[in-house]
Amino acid sequence: RWRKYSYNRLSFMERHCPPLFERKECLVPPPNGYKIPIRWPKSKDECWY
Repeated sequence: RWRKYSYNRLSFMERHCPPLFERKECLVPPPNGYKIPIRWPKSKDECWY
């Protein structure tokens, strides 16, 4: 299916990081109530529900 598109079209659809001057504009704020994930040593004994 992908062979019917040219290489230029496929590279356009590819995910990539924006240039440095656009990076701040692409950040999405976390939703209300979002918790930072528990780091590894502590996370083996704890979890959120």
